[in-house]
Amino acid sequence: MVLDGELLPLILLKTLLYAFVLAGAGQGLLAMFFQESTPALRRFAAPTALCGGLVTTGFFLALWHWSGGFADDLAFARDIALILLGSDQGYQLVLFLIGFAALGIWRLPASVRIVFSVTGLGLGTVLTGHSGSFGNFYMMKLAHGLHVLAAAFWFSALVPMLVLTGKRQAGSFPEDFGQRAPAFLVALVLSGGFLAFGIVQSLANLLILEGYGGWFLLKLFLAAGLLLLGVLNRFVLVPLGAPFRLLRISMKLELLLMVGIFLSLSVMTIAEPPLWHREA
Repeated sequence: MVLDGELLPLILLKTLLYAFVLAGAGQGLLAMFFQESTPALRRFAAPTALCGGLVTTGFFLALWHWSGGFADDLAFARDIALILLGSDQGYQLVLFLIGFAALGIWRLPASVRIVFSVTGLGLGTVLTGHSGSFGNFYMMKLAHGLHVLAAAFWFSALVPMLVLTGKRQAGSFPEDFGQRAPAFLVALVLSGGFLAFGIVQSLANLLILEGYGGWFLLKLFLAAGLLLLGVLNRFVLVPLGAPFRLLRISMKLELLLMVGIFLSLSVMTIAEPPLWHREA
């Protein structure tokens, strides 16, 4: 796929959308597992909720505008109503906004915030994308949801860990996270492998580098690098007592790889379907 320059703002907005949605869903998961051991994690919820809500609204408005809507005020109101009430993207927008609102309203009971942020942001992601177009619909969507939540748990911990460890306010968070991370890592790998096989279907299709295939390969390489860094941190650097500075550099590299994955996903989901599925 040759990227149209007009698509670049939309792609960048969607990259930000992925980042904030996963950060928000992950904040709910972190609150579930670590809030008592690290109260300082709360400081990240409100900024994530506010910025996430703004990016979500901006992306959907840009998407509908790029699709040719909003010729006049009446069309704007009509299109908004139709999309919100009758499309997967509209339902997804509503779920995202509910999830961000629940994350940012601290007067809500903790259990309510966790449930609504995790389901609204994490599971709302599966309403769109290519995962439901191939293979068994329900199995692919289940794998998609599990993959998103596992990735959210990992991604949402990186920035708080970097900030809190730098200020010596992390408490037992790094140790607690390290104990639970392998289970989420296994879920991430298994669900990601299932999704990749369902979409690609054969290794021969990976040689089709036109458009979707090239970005899919890029995402796989970035994900492989991310997993290697995670395994290196958990099972090599930490047990060997590596210098703290080296661990922080590794976490920053993980963060950069995650952003690269979000960017490749943004192009893939805005691009045409995979070449090997276009005739299906």
